[in-house]
Amino acid sequence: MEFDVGLYPEGGSNSLHTQNPEDENFLTILAMTEKARDSPLTMKVTIKEAHHGKLKWERRRFEGTLLVFHFQFKSKVEGRRYRKASVTLEFDDPSGKASYDPAIVRVAPSPARDRYLNRTEWSRERKVGANVSIMPSWVDLGGTFENTDTKPVRFSARLIVDTHWSDKKSSGPENAVTWSMEENTGEEDGIPSFLQAAVLLRRVTAQPFRVQLRVTSEVDWKSNTRRRLRLRSDVDKIIDPILLTPGTAQEGVNNSDITAITDKDLLAMEELPVTNYYKIFHPVAEY
Repeated sequence: MEFDVGLYPEGGSNSLHTQNPEDENFLTILAMTEKARDSPLTMKVTIKEAHHGKLKWERRRFEGTLLVFHFQFKSKVEGRRYRKASVTLEFDDPSGKASYDPAIVRVAPSPARDRYLNRTEWSRERKVGANVSIMPSWVDLGGTFENTDTKPVRFSARLIVDTHWSDKKSSGPENAVTWSMEENTGEEDGIPSFLQAAVLLRRVTAQPFRVQLRVTSEVDWKSNTRRRLRLRSDVDKIIDPILLTPGTAQEGVNNSDITAITDKDLLAMEELPVTNYYKIFHPVAEY
């Protein structure tokens, strides 16, 4: 099941706006499950920091921007879970001029390799006549065992990162990034509940630029039924994209609580340790 949401959040303590307030084009809780108190599964996307400065890339000078995001996929009820989820952020010029689209320089976590979380390995032994030993509980004992066979069965939760063009773009520098998470199918314990991610952009103009969020997810069958019946669920309505405005102290993101970035760092943003801004919460996680 798929739903697209722009980076626009709650306007009060608990309400969720589906349209920008009049004369507003920026808020910080990018998307949040509607009626989250009543939903077994909840999703929330937040922009935590936005820093604008200068960046040198391939011997050229550019405007630079670092953005830090929090993604949350939570379950309140035992057995309810997100099985898969992907979060895509697209960056573009609000006037539609593709040559002004921000370009991806670096992201955290890095797309250089897939990350495997909470690995499990089980041994399965099968014997003739259904005399079974050392067999985990998930094996179907109703089957016919024709031979003796012992081998490991491996499962892993995965985090995959991919940079690419935005939905309507087919050439030029990449201007979008997708983080995808899949549960460990052996454990069936859901995807990580929290991911902190960062994006470093280069820009050819100091003008405002737009951010669009797209989210897809798969849930357990009970939660999926809840979605189809249009009960209160984790699926959000379409929300407007946000506008980031370099040179303006936009409320809620004008801080360095996570990155500890200084004014000096903003003069050479290509040197920022972007990969250090990645965090993930998951039982028995491997980083």
